[in-house]
Amino acid sequence: MNPLLRGKKAIALSFVILAASAAAWAKLSIETKNVEIGGAQGASVFLKMLHGELTVKGGAKDLMDAEFRFGHEAWKPDVGYEVVEGHGRLEVRQEAVKGHVAYRENEWDIKLNNGLPIDLKVDLNAGKSRLILEGLDLKTLDLDSDAGDNIIDMAGRYPSLQTVHFKTDAGDVDVKMEGDYPQLTSLRGRVNGGSLAVLASGNFGSAVDVDLDGAAGALKLEMKGTYDGGGNIDLKSTTGSINADLSGDWKKVVTGNLNTRAGKITLTLPRDVGVRLEAKSKVGTVNVDGLKYEGGAYVNEAYGKSPITIRLKANVFTGVVEATVK
Repeated sequence: MNPLLRGKKAIALSFVILAASAAAWAKLSIETKNVEIGGAQGASVFLKMLHGELTVKGGAKDLMDAEFRFGHEAWKPDVGYEVVEGHGRLEVRQEAVKGHVAYRENEWDIKLNNGLPIDLKVDLNAGKSRLILEGLDLKTLDLDSDAGDNIIDMAGRYPSLQTVHFKTDAGDVDVKMEGDYPQLTSLRGRVNGGSLAVLASGNFGSAVDVDLDGAAGALKLEMKGTYDGGGNIDLKSTTGSINADLSGDWKKVVTGNLNTRAGKITLTLPRDVGVRLEAKSKVGTVNVDGLKYEGGAYVNEAYGKSPITIRLKANVFTGVVEATVK
C-alpha cells in the first residue's frame, strides 16, 4: 500500500475515534430513577460514586427518588434492588471509565424514604457530599471518602440510630448533630488530611463512645447538649490542634483522652459537675482557669461534691494545654 494512503487512512481513523469520544461528551445527560419499597420492613442502602457532587436527603415517596446528571455516558449509574426476607438491599454504583477522561459534571441528588429504617453506606472516591438527613429513620451511617469535603447534617430525631462512622483521606468533614439520639452508642471518625469539626450538642440518651482522629489537621468537638448515659471521649491529632468544648449537661460519669504530638489542646469544661484533669506538655506549658492543682491533677470546685465526675487526660509532646471552666 502507498505509504501516503496508509497515513491518510490512519488520520481518518483518528478523526473517527475523536468524533466518537466527542459524542460521548456532546451533552449533559439527566436521568431519574424511582425504586419502590416492595414490601421491605427495613433497607440497606449502598451508594458508590466515582467523583462529583452527592446530595442525600429524606422525603422520597418510594424507597428512593433520584436524579442523576452526568457528562459522560459511561458514568450512568447502575441501580439494583432486591428484598430478601423482608429486608431491602439497594445499591447505586458507578463504574470506572477505562482510559483518561477529562472531568465534567457528575451529580447525584438522592432522596430516601423517611418511614423505613435504613442502614446507609456511602463510598465516594473524589468529590463533595452533602448528607442532609433530617427526617430519615437511620440505624447506621458509614461514610468513606478518598478525597473531598463532606457535610453530615443530622438535625431532628433519630430513634433507631446506633452508629455514625466516617473517614476521609483528604478533605474537610463537618458533622452537625443537634437533634435527639436516644440509642446512639458510637460516633467515630478520621480525617487524614483536612479539618474535622463535630457539633454534637443534641440530646444523647445512651453512653456514647466518641473516637475522633484529626491526624494532621485541626480537630474541633462541641458537646454542649444533654448526655444521659455519659460515655468515653478519645481525641487524637498528630500535628494539629484539638479544641474540645465539653461544657454540656452530663448525667453520668464520662472519661476521656486527648493527645497530640505537636499542637495545642484547648478545653472548655463544665462548672456544675466534678472535673479531674491530668494535663501534661513535655515541651510547652499547661494553663488553666477555674481549676486548681490537687493530688496530681487539676480539679474544679465541684470535684468531690458532685455525684458526677468527668475524668480527662490531655497530653502534648510539643505545645500548650489550655483548660477553662465555663
